[in-house]
Amino acid sequence: MSFDKYQVRSSRGIRRYWLLMSLAHLIACTGCGEAMSFEDGYTYIYSHIQEERLRFVYQCGARHALFEDVLALVA
Repeated sequence: MSFDKYQVRSSRGIRRYWLLMSLAHLIACTGCGEAMSFEDGYTYIYSHIQEERLRFVYQCGARHALFEDVLALVA
C-alpha cells in the first residue's frame, strides 16, 4: 500500500499516519462484510478494485472511447 515510504516530520503527521494505517487495517479486515485476516482482506479488496477497473475499461471500449481518454481516467 506504499505506506512504508511515508515520511513523518511532525507529531500531527504521526497522528495522521496512525489514523490512515488504522483505517486501512479496518477496511481490509472487515470491508467485505465478514471478519478476515489483513492479508486475505487486502487480497480480496485489491482483486475487487482490479475487476472494477477492467470492467470500466471494457465499457469504455464498448462505447468506442478514445484510448487517450480512457488512459487519462485509469492512470
